Amino acid sequence: MTTKKKQKIVATTTEEVLILAIAANEKIHKLVWAINNELNINLKISHRTDLELFEYIGDKYFKLVANQKDGGIFFHEIKNIDFIIKIVSENIYETKTDIIPKLKNIPFVTGVFEINITDNKKNQKIFSNSI
Repeated sequence: MTTKKKQKIVATTTEEVLILAIAANEKIHKLVWAINNELNINLKISHRTDLELFEYIGDKYFKLVANQKDGGIFFHEIKNIDFIIKIVSENIYETKTDIIPKLKNIPFVTGVFEINITDNKKNQKIFSNSI
């Protein structure tokens, strides 16, 4: 009788998460159109949620959500921010230096701010699980 060795497969990932807050004076559909053009991606509405949530999966993963809808606020901690975009990439520094200036280049975007989730456990819980 022979015995079989069990082998464990350990998955490792080098992906990092970047959360950006976007201030803009337009509706989400116009922002999606502008982001798609500026970043040469194709954000599409996700039908997995009641929120207006847009996603793109390519060499980077993007998820965009409006912070305010129908008078309600999604993230009370940053109630003055209009939109949140989550970006998952293997090289977050390169992604940051490439994407933030492009987002700021959109005419109606008045500000783009990084939300640091690594230093604050509350932010980790809120932003990693929510969007």
